[in-house]
Amino acid sequence: MQSHVKIYPVRLMCKVLGISSQGYYDWKKRRKSQRTIDQEILEEAILQVYKEFKGRYGSPRIAVALCKRGLFTSKNRVARLMQRMGLAAVSYRKRSRIGRKPKGSGIMDNLVKRAFEAQPKNTLWVGDITYLPLQHGFLYLATYLDVFSRKVVGWAMNTRMTEQLVIDAFLQAVGRERPSQD
Repeated sequence: MQSHVKIYPVRLMCKVLGISSQGYYDWKKRRKSQRTIDQEILEEAILQVYKEFKGRYGSPRIAVALCKRGLFTSKNRVARLMQRMGLAAVSYRKRSRIGRKPKGSGIMDNLVKRAFEAQPKNTLWVGDITYLPLQHGFLYLATYLDVFSRKVVGWAMNTRMTEQLVIDAFLQAVGRERPSQD
């Protein structure tokens, strides 16, 4: 109603709204309530904490920060005021460390071409890595098989799946079988 005072007379607006003009003027002179004053103080403090932590704090953490500063309030009230003020915590997504994509230059040609038969011993070895679930984590197993005899020629186990696990299995296979260097 205050924004329309310049356009329309107060008496006309009061008559249309069904209120007395005396009631309007009493309301206009009225002081702010204590709750409104407290709310304005709280809004300023919320904005200060929000800016201090670069928008990363949401209502629960802002409520704790305000309590440490002596302004005791609940996280629900802070959430309501933040919503009214248009503030929201900046969320961030944790980057996943699982699964690295192989680089294009590191991919080797398929020399076996799904022909899993070999006549002489130690002509073709194939390898694989698997994991064994335990009560407290996993154990990783790297193996090499001789295609001719289907015998495990080398293996290694570790609690972490690293390049060294595969290298250890391969070195064990070479040490056991001593293939020719042809």
